[in-house]
Amino acid sequence: MQIPMAVNTTQEQQICEGFKLASSRDPKFYVPIDLVKLVAEFALKPPKEYDDVFMEKYTIFISKHSWQDILKISKEYLIQLGCECTIKNFSIECTFYNEQRCVNMNFHVNIFTSSDSEDEYVVEFQRRRSGDPLEFLELFAQFIQQDKGRGMVSRGKTEGFGFPQPRLPFNSPFGPIILDEDCIDCLLRQLNSHYYKVQAGGLCELARCVQTKANCVLMRRVPSIVSFLCSFLDINCPETTYPTLIILKFLLNPLRDSDSTMSLKEHKNLLSQLD
Repeated sequence: MQIPMAVNTTQEQQICEGFKLASSRDPKFYVPIDLVKLVAEFALKPPKEYDDVFMEKYTIFISKHSWQDILKISKEYLIQLGCECTIKNFSIECTFYNEQRCVNMNFHVNIFTSSDSEDEYVVEFQRRRSGDPLEFLELFAQFIQQDKGRGMVSRGKTEGFGFPQPRLPFNSPFGPIILDEDCIDCLLRQLNSHYYKVQAGGLCELARCVQTKANCVLMRRVPSIVSFLCSFLDINCPETTYPTLIILKFLLNPLRDSDSTMSLKEHKNLLSQLD
């Protein structure tokens, strides 16, 4: 078999080798380069994106670049941000470690074919293990900021939600963080994620945030937050139980008139959920 001279990618070379094995009885068999590229286009495309329940909400963007370019450019950005990266199939396995902030996060950058368009790809930053969820959101924000003017990122996945902005450099990473509804929703979604294996990091972040009065008042407005948190109470799992109890302590403390967001009846209902 003759291998077309225009083959210039590893994937196309592998396809030619497959044709070669299939036609080993005919050494004169020739594979046109157009056929190789056609097979590469349809056989080597990322899978369709999953349903929303299986995908992250706030760390997803849409790109019109080829999936090969997305992998290449994303790896370049992530290395510049301090990540160790390994490309595997349609994903990048990443570890972010920042010695100054003592952050060690593992995550994947997954590429999917859009369910709405064959010409667009959905790129998801997906946390895999423990780590500060807000640091992860900030890392994603820095990634988006890095692409400004280069055009790999076309738009966000979630309508009505702008990309998160990186923290200002003079803000202390150990100072109080004032949450908004999107940040709280992001934290709760990560805690409930099918892929987020360890909830302790997110719960510890919530336990730190809830001790700021403004955050506590805002979290009290989240429907069924107490029943959601109670699902993490497990006597055999102190790394999730202790931060959960801290959060519940602040949420369920008797409210003063000046910052009351719940009636006495609603407060008793929350206490009954805890019982």
